[in-house]
Amino acid sequence: MTDVISTVQNQDPGSELVVLYELDYGGSQPARFFGGAEEEGTPNNLLSDHNMIPWQTGSGEYISSGGTWTQYGSTSQNVRSNSTDPFGETSVVWKAINNTTDSTVDGGFFSPTVPVNPASSYRFSIFMKRDSTSGGANFGVYAFEGTTNVDLLYNHYATTPTDGPSNNDNAYFFAGDLPVLNKWYLLVGYVSSHDAATGLHIDSGVWDPVTGEKVDTGVTLYDYKFNNTDTDGVQIRGLGDSNMPNNDDEIHFFSPRIDLVDHTMPSVQDLLSSGNPPSEGVIYFRDSTNISRGYTSIPIIAEGFDVSSDGAYSRPELSIGNIGDSLSDAIGGLDYEDLIGKRVTRIITFKKYLSGEASDSTTAPGVCLPKTSYIIDRIKSKNILQVTFELAAPFDLAGIQLPRRVLVGSLCSWNYQQGRASLSYDNRVGGCSWEGKEGNLTSGNSIYVSSEDEYILNFEESQAINGNNLSGSSIVVDKIYYTDKDSLLQLNKGGDPTSAGTLKEFWQALKTTDTDIGTPSINNSLFRRVVRYSTYNASTTYKGYSDPRFNDYVLESGKLWKVRKETQVGSAHDARVNGVHWIQADICTKTLDACRKRFHATTGSVTGFPTLVKAAADNELSLPFGGFPGVQQRR
Repeated sequence: MTDVISTVQNQDPGSELVVLYELDYGGSQPARFFGGAEEEGTPNNLLSDHNMIPWQTGSGEYISSGGTWTQYGSTSQNVRSNSTDPFGETSVVWKAINNTTDSTVDGGFFSPTVPVNPASSYRFSIFMKRDSTSGGANFGVYAFEGTTNVDLLYNHYATTPTDGPSNNDNAYFFAGDLPVLNKWYLLVGYVSSHDAATGLHIDSGVWDPVTGEKVDTGVTLYDYKFNNTDTDGVQIRGLGDSNMPNNDDEIHFFSPRIDLVDHTMPSVQDLLSSGNPPSEGVIYFRDSTNISRGYTSIPIIAEGFDVSSDGAYSRPELSIGNIGDSLSDAIGGLDYEDLIGKRVTRIITFKKYLSGEASDSTTAPGVCLPKTSYIIDRIKSKNILQVTFELAAPFDLAGIQLPRRVLVGSLCSWNYQQGRASLSYDNRVGGCSWEGKEGNLTSGNSIYVSSEDEYILNFEESQAINGNNLSGSSIVVDKIYYTDKDSLLQLNKGGDPTSAGTLKEFWQALKTTDTDIGTPSINNSLFRRVVRYSTYNASTTYKGYSDPRFNDYVLESGKLWKVRKETQVGSAHDARVNGVHWIQADICTKTLDACRKRFHATTGSVTGFPTLVKAAADNELSLPFGGFPGVQQRR
């Protein structure tokens, strides 16, 4: 499957339709994405969705932001290096090397555990090659209930065993010799739902990327199915086992995949043509100002975009993959609920008009059919796999007619700070009058609130008080306490994630007491979570973590910035602009609570600390909230 919808009877290579989307979520630029053929959705690799790949160069185990790829054998037997992949390109390849006297354990990996539903089926695939006849190539799967390795049930042998299916907690799809040395092959195996009928899947086996055909290796093939309804995780594994010690033979692994078996899954031919479906990446299209804009691949299923001259207006549905952080990153970390009332623009063009294609003009905007716009009216459904938005025409919302503005339930429709009095009258837009200072003044103490509706405060880490064990102690209102946070990874730019060690999570006391204090947490009503910022210094390293709530904040020239993902090394910072490296930190979540935290905030000195936002609130100021809390939008 691809990102395009084949039409126009394939008259020329560029005659396929491409559907693009722009989501105006309130950022400086809309989020731009595409999702493949709308009737078929977009393929996705669960290993990618859980941030477990791509691999980085190195040796031994590999720690991704989604978990650890455990090495099989010693560190020297597992090397990831830039090598030629099955398509003649340079990519990171995992090499299992037989360089010890052990004649069985010779390199390889076990992936992090991927969550699964035993009522569904999954396809496993990987490219492999070997350079010696002395080593065996092994491609398999582990199943888990929690952290316990459990049995899978043989679904079918290539040659059905006389004693019928049996359980196996050490499952291999393929274990043996590949047909030709120093040649890449695609290996495919299936784990079916627990109630599936027996039978080897037609795609299971070994495929030749050159011919596009499945080859007969003479090796017995296995498929499996889940043994019960309790299995909740799987690992893909690729192992090397040599029958001769210390002969330096190698088995290479590339592009592991786990795909949910449904209409979004790419075909084997898609994998053979590029290793990953063509939809994975970015395509470009010129906007009305002739600027080439990038549209990112996000798993999408779009339905109901009908056009009719009579009857009710269509209310299309847009289902977006709810795994990974592609959409979350694109919308600046907002929650899905924050998108209600936002505008989605649908653009239909031909592939040949994309930037860089045959009919692309470098001197004119991209050619497309008339654009159509919709408003996200409600969240129709949300589960672990996807969120489905119901869209409506801008004039078909809750019975409201022009020229009134769109009624949105619990979310504010004003542009943040764009109606403040310090702007000239002609430059004011909407009703958000927030000036950014205590009491909504143009001078005084600044108030900063994060995308998690948490105050961002200026204090030194060393000033916070140890709150890990407050038993028998007292707490003082407004003071800052900390608890230890372990198990996070530091995301390093251009390198592998590393352990972040012990970090501090900060909490502000909301009252003075010595009774039933407990440990500070989001469930402890005596505290609220806060984060800290520091003044920007070009030589300081600012860090990003696997949990972005702990990323560093800095104040530079009156603007507050947050590390978006990867650590920014001192003296080598990327520019502080909204993008892939930094994000503006003072973000309004458009909720009534976000509005209240700004307009009702009070500040003052606190013993042992600089000036802080205090627990006491000033409720006298009216809130220019642009939502209509009485309107139920999330029906």
